[in-house]
Amino acid sequence: MGDKYLDTTVTVAISEDRQTDLATYSRDDADFLGARMDNAPFPVPTPEYIDDSDQIGAGDEDRAGTELRLHRWPPFRIPVSGKANTQMAARLLLRGAGGTVTNAVVSAGAVWDASAGMQKKSEGTTPVATTMVSEDGGRRFLWPSMLVNSFGLIFSGGDPVRFESELINLGGFVPLGDIVGGFTMPEAEEYEYMHPAGCRVTFNDGVPRDYAATGRLISGRAYFTNNIDVPTLPGDTPFADNDYATGTISKYANRGPRGFEAGIQIYGDDTDFDELSYILNRTPLANLTYLFRGDKITATHYHELEVVAPLVQLRTIGRGNFNGFATLNLDFFVKPDPVTGRRFLFRVRNDGGVTFN
Repeated sequence: MGDKYLDTTVTVAISEDRQTDLATYSRDDADFLGARMDNAPFPVPTPEYIDDSDQIGAGDEDRAGTELRLHRWPPFRIPVSGKANTQMAARLLLRGAGGTVTNAVVSAGAVWDASAGMQKKSEGTTPVATTMVSEDGGRRFLWPSMLVNSFGLIFSGGDPVRFESELINLGGFVPLGDIVGGFTMPEAEEYEYMHPAGCRVTFNDGVPRDYAATGRLISGRAYFTNNIDVPTLPGDTPFADNDYATGTISKYANRGPRGFEAGIQIYGDDTDFDELSYILNRTPLANLTYLFRGDKITATHYHELEVVAPLVQLRTIGRGNFNGFATLNLDFFVKPDPVTGRRFLFRVRNDGGVTFN
């Protein structure tokens, strides 16, 4: 019997670059970065089978079947979550967005911004992908074509800022022992986490509004889902040796109609109820911005994650409570930007020459 191991000793790696061709991915450990997350929810590969219990002619009086065959390897869904950071979380955020990433120098040799919008119709509906690797005791697998089905940034009071994401692939996996030349897991670097005191949510109704500056901001979320479809179709790929007896994996994936969520919780106060006027007047609110900050890079720049909804309307106002004080829960309807057509824009600020694609 092999040694038992602690669940916390699982190691994970993520591809440094995005994967744009779902059929092509790297198996070279030099192309991967060590990753950190809350847990290790990587599955045990389990296929779908077909049997012959619906057939007659073999003299099987029980109709329980006599043969079991591999049918297909269904898409794996892997939930990933952790403290929001400008390494792994930032890569999943930009890859989930799917739009072209622009890297810009903010301060020469010190500070870089990576920006992207949601993938537009003109850019296609095939999602960009990530390759991941997990070592979970003796279960050592490379997981190609992991697609970001959903991604969200969440904050609440003084708790750590968090990200939550669901990844889905085409059903494929590669045992690390099958990789020619082997695979050495890279070490995970120290991450740059976002600090809850650095959270701000702002928008403009003709006047700039900043609830954090007035001490009213409590919590919030910015979230999107790509509703990715991974169909089973004629022409799907045999899992191994071009042999259908090994099962098949899907060949295609497309994002469906996307969903968007944006909301905040604020303290109520004893002034006139201004927020209700946004609903009554259908007031357009410009540049709803979620800004998350971590440690300083220079005297004037910080590690940052930013989500901007260029145009929103306030949809609902709910009554709540936080530590015994009355709160308002504001839910926004995210509209397309009239110029770019994009509903969310994203930005990552980092140091050390880190660029993203």
